[in-house]
Amino acid sequence: MYTLDLYKMGDEDLPLSRITIELGDVGGASALIGHSYVEVSKESDLYRVPAGANPRALNISSKKVKNIRNTLETAPGFAVYNGGICVVIDDGSFVYDSETEDISFSCNQPGSGHYDGQHTLEALRQGSDKATDQQVAVTFVENCFFEDVHQIRKAAECWNSRESQKLNSEQNLRGLFDFFKSCLDTRHKTNIGWRENDRNDSGELIQKECRIDRVISLLYTAVPVLRSDYLDTGDEMHGMLRKGYRSSNLLEEENQRTDFEKLYPHADLILDLSDYMQKNMRSSYEAGATVPETFDTLHVVRKCTKAAMRKDVSKRKFWSQQLFDGTSVSGALLPDYMQPVMYGFLKNVLKLDRKTGSVIIKHGLSKDDLYAIWDEAGYAVLHMLESRFRKYFKSRFNSRHAEFGCWPNLWDRCADIFEETIDSGSWRRSLAAK
Repeated sequence: MYTLDLYKMGDEDLPLSRITIELGDVGGASALIGHSYVEVSKESDLYRVPAGANPRALNISSKKVKNIRNTLETAPGFAVYNGGICVVIDDGSFVYDSETEDISFSCNQPGSGHYDGQHTLEALRQGSDKATDQQVAVTFVENCFFEDVHQIRKAAECWNSRESQKLNSEQNLRGLFDFFKSCLDTRHKTNIGWRENDRNDSGELIQKECRIDRVISLLYTAVPVLRSDYLDTGDEMHGMLRKGYRSSNLLEEENQRTDFEKLYPHADLILDLSDYMQKNMRSSYEAGATVPETFDTLHVVRKCTKAAMRKDVSKRKFWSQQLFDGTSVSGALLPDYMQPVMYGFLKNVLKLDRKTGSVIIKHGLSKDDLYAIWDEAGYAVLHMLESRFRKYFKSRFNSRHAEFGCWPNLWDRCADIFEETIDSGSWRRSLAAK
């Protein structure tokens, strides 16, 4: 028998609950299950409870054990932070002694023993001598509840299927994005995924291309204009999108965040530009294309999995992308490809005002001016992306979007095209003709 002292601070504490569950068998068979809070002590019988249906051996030096032990030794209320230990006990062996305030049970039947929480158990074993006034949750189930070891493992999998919170959800809860939100127009603020499972103004689940980490990656394409000592360009900038949720970690570091915030006054404009370009891919391309070139012949705006690329381009679906205004568009560029395009554009229209230290728009360009520049440059940008996509996407980048999008050649060429377009002044004539 294993005897465990229940944890109590006062007479009103109820450290034990138990119920009987009917199993539905002929004859009215039932099983006892319960939940208890057990006192953590160096001499506890808890360490003697054998491993039951626990398939893996335990690495007693694992990071998980160390983290649990640290919580045990430093944070009062261990049972609040820890899920506890689950044990299959022998049928009819459970005893509660109200005078000594302890519970007892045996684990001799096949399958009996702990089936979840072995990392917690090992952390308790290692850290109990340093733990002060701590408690651990122990769930117990009579063996007869389970038909076989497979059902025990199913119960363990249900315990372990709890999904951890996404990084952006935790950061949003802590208020990390609050200042950025205050700098955004409502039409953008409500269509960005600040936390997991947010919905936009259209009631649609916000897709990853409109998540806050993707927004940060998009803004990061303007980082070179900051001349920052803390925000790196080059490979760091090219690969920012590949960090996924971790892109938002740059806001955790004060010096990086302070410099990055210089871009916030232009965040609405950057998001508007991205949406405008995505919406006007077709019209911009076809304005400069010649027969037999048409937007419909482009590969770079269509599905390009290995299976899809075995089909004729006309039979492949267009990429559909959610936009920051809450709408969606078909025949758009993936975020991986929008990164170099946005870099090329912003490098040529933003600059750092040395006197004020703030970021300004060059030459007093208006939003309509910027739209006109894209209308004029769109064909050349897409033509460049398309030619490199066809030539190198499979052979050099093994059909990987992120690898292709990080290619510095694309970033440099986009910058060159926008510079040439702006310098030519042809966009001004097109704008005046509207």
